[in-house]
Amino acid sequence: MHLSPTNPRAAKHGRVLIALIIAALASLLLASCAAQPAPESEQQAPAETLVVNDTPAPPVPDPEYILVIGDDSWEKYTPGHADLMMLMRLDFERNQITLVTVPRDTAYVFPDGNTAKLNQMLTNAGPEAQCEAVSDVVGVEVTNYVVVGFDGLQSIVEHFGGLDVDLPYGLTYNFYTKDHPDEVYEAGPQTLTPWRAMALSRARTGYGDTGYQQEMIRQVVDRQMMTRFIELAYDDPAQTGALLTLLQGFVETNVPLDDQLAWADELASGDEITVHSTTGPYYGDFLEEAGGLWLVPESREEWKAVMKAVDAGEDPAPAVSVWSAETESPEAPVSVTTVIDLG
Repeated sequence: MHLSPTNPRAAKHGRVLIALIIAALASLLLASCAAQPAPESEQQAPAETLVVNDTPAPPVPDPEYILVIGDDSWEKYTPGHADLMMLMRLDFERNQITLVTVPRDTAYVFPDGNTAKLNQMLTNAGPEAQCEAVSDVVGVEVTNYVVVGFDGLQSIVEHFGGLDVDLPYGLTYNFYTKDHPDEVYEAGPQTLTPWRAMALSRARTGYGDTGYQQEMIRQVVDRQMMTRFIELAYDDPAQTGALLTLLQGFVETNVPLDDQLAWADELASGDEITVHSTTGPYYGDFLEEAGGLWLVPESREEWKAVMKAVDAGEDPAPAVSVWSAETESPEAPVSVTTVIDLG
């Protein structure tokens, strides 16, 4: 195309057209280059797909309280008393269990206005009423219970093939029913048969030579036995559920099996389980106003101090030591902490 230099408008249109053609060619060239694969040395690895798990973790269950009741029914001595009352707190956030004995001789004012031993509520009205009475004494609500009788205890020990204990003192136990020979125990580590485990759980009158309150020592021994049962239950965490299912036939409880299994799994979610064991106020005396019964005062302020620590998931030992130091046996300490390794 020939443009006349004497026609400025035509020249201007020509330059614009050429510029548009160059721009179009440049765009095609750039597009062509972008479509070509880069050399291997310049290629970037494909970006990894980021998978976001936005499913929230299930909430940790609130702590649970269970009252473990040892029913001392024995042949013609039936119905029995709650000769053992052990308050068990399950803390799933801390993978922790706290065992607190509620002394059987604790004074309690019954609905008829009479003062008697707290453990008599089981005889009068059953485990639900025993839970209510214990709740009143300790200051926390307790509705769950497990009742274990002497036959059930022996069945549990038999299942485990015996029970290892380390007795702080030797003793001779005389059956108060006078229908069986005495059982003699040496101090130190030993494995108990089902019968001897049952007898030891009852023994509280054979520690007279120690100079300490005999019921206190029995409480220490019973908590040691309970801690050992917990260790055995978690000896193989994968089998804990099967064991709980089996044990249902040996106890009476209002806790559904599904809840038991879920709680056991929650407690085993960490590498270890910490077990604190202690007691509420255990010192007492013969009280004339209660007909000469040996009773432990309710001691609500002391219970408040102990349960404040327990309810907060803390080790209750410091709170207990304030009022137990003068009467505590060095061979049978009131407060003990045991760590169960789940590895």
